[in-house]
Amino acid sequence: MPAPWLVLSAATSRRYHAKSRPRIEVPAIWKVAASHLAGSAPGDRPYGPFVATMMQGLLRVLRLSKSKAPSLGRVRQPAGVPDWRGEQVLSGITPKRLVKVLKSADFGDFSDYLTAAQELEERDAQYGSQMSVRRAAVSSLELGVNANGASARATKAVEALVSSGRLSDLVPLSLDALGKGFAISQVVWTEKNGIFAPELVEHDQREFLWRPDDRSWRLRDGSLDGLELEENRWVIHEPRLRSGEAIRRGLARPAMFLHMAKWMSLAGWVTMMKLFGVPLAVAEIPHHATENDRRVLTAALANLGSGVNALVPTGANVTIIKAADAGSSPDRLFSVLLDYVDRQISKLVLGQTMTADDGSSHAQATVHNEVRRDIREGDAEQLAKTINRFVVEPYVRFNVGDQKVYPKVYFQQEDKRDLLAFSQAIVPLIRYAGLEVKADEVRKLFGLSAPEANDEILRLSSLSNLA
Repeated sequence: MPAPWLVLSAATSRRYHAKSRPRIEVPAIWKVAASHLAGSAPGDRPYGPFVATMMQGLLRVLRLSKSKAPSLGRVRQPAGVPDWRGEQVLSGITPKRLVKVLKSADFGDFSDYLTAAQELEERDAQYGSQMSVRRAAVSSLELGVNANGASARATKAVEALVSSGRLSDLVPLSLDALGKGFAISQVVWTEKNGIFAPELVEHDQREFLWRPDDRSWRLRDGSLDGLELEENRWVIHEPRLRSGEAIRRGLARPAMFLHMAKWMSLAGWVTMMKLFGVPLAVAEIPHHATENDRRVLTAALANLGSGVNALVPTGANVTIIKAADAGSSPDRLFSVLLDYVDRQISKLVLGQTMTADDGSSHAQATVHNEVRRDIREGDAEQLAKTINRFVVEPYVRFNVGDQKVYPKVYFQQEDKRDLLAFSQAIVPLIRYAGLEVKADEVRKLFGLSAPEANDEILRLSSLSNLA
C-alpha cells in the first residue's frame, strides 16, 4: 500500500471547492484512516502535523464528493418515438372515439390523449383563451426570495438567479401541466466564471413514459421501460388539481367532453342553416313555355344570388319556405346549447363565469374574481414548490454547498386591500394607540418608493397648497 501522504498530496493538488463538486472515488480504508487521524490528539498522530492536515483535507473532499456534479451542456433527446406532426384526434370526434382515447390514457398509452389536449387549445377558442388567462395570471406575478433561515450567501445566490431571468422560461413551460396533467423540462447546466447556471429545454409530454410500479417518469428510448430521468437534470411539474394519477388531473380531460358536445351541436347547426337558413326562390312558368324560356328563367333565378331555386308550372301548389330568423326555435336551441357549453368551460378553467363571459354586473364580477384569485394563488404556490425542489436547491448545492435549509422562491401576490379603508384605520392606531409601523411596509402597500436625497418631498403643507 503506498504511503498515505503521497496519495493525499496527489489527491489534494487540485482546488476542491464546493462549487466544483468533483467526483472522487476513495478507498474505504483511506476514509477510516483520514477520520481517525484527523480526530486524534496531536501526540497520537503517527505521521505528524503535515499528514494530519492532509487528512483533514481529504475529509473535506469526501464531504464535497457526496454532492453530484452537474453534467454540462448536454441535451437528452428521446429515441424510438413516432413523428406526431400532422396527427389529429379531435377531428370528427365521436363519443365512442373519445372513450377509447381516455381509456388508452388510463392504461399508459396517452399519446392520443396528449395530442387531443394540444388540439383542444387550437380548435376550441373558449378553452384556449381561458387557459391563456389562467396561465397569464401566474406568469404575470414576479418572483421573490424568502431566506427561510438559510445563510446569507445562499440567499444572495438565489436572488442573483431570480434577477438573471433564467427562471422566466420555466414558468410557462411548467404551466402547460394545467391542461395535460404534467409537464417535464430539461435542465442543462452551464458554467461561466465558476458559477453553474441552469438553461431550460422544452420537451413534448409525449416523449415520456409513466412507470406505475415505481411511480416515475422515463424518457422514451425505444425500450419498454425507457431511460431513467437523471437527478438535478429535469423539472417535473404535476399540479394537484384533484386526486388521482397525473394524466387524469389535467383540465383537458373534462373539457374534451364539453368540446365534443359543442362540436356536435355546431355541426347540427350548420346542417340546419344549409337546409333552412337559405331563402328559396320559386318562379312560375306557363305550360306553353319553350325550352329556351326555361333556360332564361333559370339563369335569372341564379343571378338573384339565392342558393336554392325552383321552377314550377303555373297554378301548381307551392309552399314557400322562409329563412330561419334569429328568434326561431331550432336556431335558438343550438345557440343556447353552445352558450351553455362555453360557460361550463369558463367555470372549469377559471372557477367562475362572470369575469369571463358577458352579462354580469361589476359587483358580481368582483365577488367572483376572488374565486379566480384563489385558483391563481394555488397554481402559483404549487409551481413555486416545483421550482424550489428541482432548480433552486440544486443551484445552491452546486454554487454554495450543501445546506441544512435552503432559500425559497415564491410568487409575489398582488395585495387587493382597500387602501382608503386601510388609511382611515391606520392613522388613529398610530396617533392614539401608539402603534409602531414600518414606513417601508406602508410604502410597499401603496406602491411608493423611498425618496432619495435630492427628491422633492410632499408634506402636509405642500398638499394644502396644491388643494
